[in-house]
Parts: sequence; structure tokens; C-alpha cells
Amino acid sequence: MLKFQIKMMEDKSKFLDRLTDQEKQLDSSGKEGRKDEFLEKTIPFTCKLCELSEMVHYHGRKPKFVKNLVEFNEDAYLMIDPFSARETRFGNNFLQVGGDCSHCGAAVCVDCSIFYTRRFCLTCSEFYSSEFPTDVQTRIQKLGQGRKDMDK
Repeated sequence: MLKFQIKMMEDKSKFLDRLTDQEKQLDSSGKEGRKDEFLEKTIPFTCKLCELSEMVHYHGRKPKFVKNLVEFNEDAYLMIDPFSARETRFGNNFLQVGGDCSHCGAAVCVDCSIFYTRRFCLTCSEFYSSEFPTDVQTRIQKLGQGRKDMDK
């Protein structure tokens, strides 16, 4: 048993001697840091209409933290759900904070926008409300009325 352990130590030593300096710097803690890199909130999000401001984890269509289980139709601002367990094998551990208006390009939260094939901010959706189907027009009116009540 002792000979086996000595042999293992010699093999490990030879392996470490062959590593480059960059590879030596990536020890197990460095690898873990790269794996959890997406857990840091690095992207600022501010809604143009209500001025909701939050740091989010991701902006785009294919978030890394759901491992190809979800793909969005729009570039969305996402954050990992702080109230759920961190299970990466499920595609439901995130919150969509908002998106970019497809007409004016402004960043808007989900409460100040409507998604109908594309995301529209409240301002653009009210301006072009006649272009939407009747049921969507009703939702736009309710959204607009809700925003006006909040402003009071």
C-alpha cells in the first residue's frame, strides 16, 4: 500500500511539472469560480418608464444558468431567482426583469411593457394600439390605466 501511495505522489509531481504557469494558477478554487461566474450580477438595468433599477445576471436570449433548456424570443434582462433553490437542471429558477422595446429600443420592465410577438413599451403600445388585436388592445388599456393610478 505504501509503495502505491509513493508511486501516486511521483506521478502527481511529474504531472504538475508539465503544467504551464497559467494552468497552475487554475486550481480547484479557480475552476469553481469560473463555473459560478454567472452568479454575479454585472449588468445594470433601469426601466425607462418607472425607473426601476436593478443589477441583473444576464441580458440576451440563451442564459447560461439554465443549460440550454430555455431560449427567449427577445433579448431579456434576467436574474437568478433569489427565493428558489439553485437547481441548474431545471429551466425555471430565474426572473425576467424586463426587455428592450422593439420599436424605440428603450429598456423597460415587465410591468411597463407588453409582449405580443415582440416587446413594446407602454408609450409605443398606446401610440400603436389600433394595430394590435382587440384583446391585446384591452390589455394595453388596463396596463395604461394601472400606470396612471400608480403615478397618482
